[in-house]
Amino acid sequence: MRNKLIIPFYCRASLVGAVLAGFFAFTAAVPVARANDECQERMAKIDHNLHEAIEHHGAQSSQAEHWRLRDA
Repeated sequence: MRNKLIIPFYCRASLVGAVLAGFFAFTAAVPVARANDECQERMAKIDHNLHEAIEHHGAQSSQAEHWRLRDA
C-alpha cells in the first residue's frame, strides 16, 4: 500500500501564488534601489566639484556657477 501525501488543489495554488508574489516583490525593487544609488553618487560628485570650484576660483566664479546649474 502506498502512502501518498494528498494536498488539495487550493493549497498548492496558494503556495505557488505566494512564492511567485515573493519573487516578483524582491526582483522588482532591485532596479529602483540601483537608480537611487546612481543618483546619489552623481549628486555627491557634483557637490564635490562645486566646493572645489569655490575653493579654487571663488564663490561668484563662472566655474562655481557651472556646477550650481548642474545641481538643479
